[in-house]
Amino acid sequence: MRHVFSLLAAGRPVLTHCFAGKDRTGFVTATVLEAVGIDRDTIVADYLRSNAAVPQLRDLIYQMIQHRSDVELTPEVVTFTKARLADGVLGVRAEYLDAARQAIDEKYGSLDDYLRDAGVTRADVDRLRTELLA
Repeated sequence: MRHVFSLLAAGRPVLTHCFAGKDRTGFVTATVLEAVGIDRDTIVADYLRSNAAVPQLRDLIYQMIQHRSDVELTPEVVTFTKARLADGVLGVRAEYLDAARQAIDEKYGSLDDYLRDAGVTRADVDRLRTELLA
């Protein structure tokens, strides 16, 4: 988190990604937004918009698998792949962010304390707030 905040506060771009672009990416984005003062309902609503991309994401992953030369698409592979690409796996729920925030509160006491422990400075948060909300 320290690197994300320091880069963003310096006006530098940050590429945050994970397999489906929702778990680690969603957590990092939600943390940045909350730290600069965006209200939780707005953050969660934006996060839930990721669900609209699930059909396209599923199709893209399935196409990538079909074009791999090292994978024979047996009925078992197709069944397994479809199960792994279900809405529940590729989609997001508000509870995911809620669980992460609850874990932060339980372990660190607050988001500010979590960020401080991660090496994020108040100055970086303030600069980032100015950059994003100006």
